[in-house]
Amino acid sequence: MRVHGITLTSGPLVLRPLTEEDWPVLAKWGRDPDDRPLTRFGFDPENADAIYGLVDGHNPRSRRAFEKNGYVLEHEEPHLPGGKTAAEWQLVLTRERWRSGSGGEQ
Repeated sequence: MRVHGITLTSGPLVLRPLTEEDWPVLAKWGRDPDDRPLTRFGFDPENADAIYGLVDGHNPRSRRAFEKNGYVLEHEEPHLPGGKTAAEWQLVLTRERWRSGSGGEQ
């Protein structure tokens, strides 16, 4: 794992480098694609206007997991020829869509 010492802080939100103690939490999220705690955290309590997901075109299962949870395709960014994938999908879930119940389980 690449290591850095950058920590970003904004009010109660703190983004810090990952540590080995974080692996169990990340593993739990990875095993349960229908449970999106980061999406819930982004809207309640952080009150984000929108949450974005970036998915490489070679990973349609990941795109489908986002879509199952209410994210919609906002933009497809083509990649240069000869790369591993032809595009990157940019998906978005707005707070209004999430609150209306169209954003998957809440």
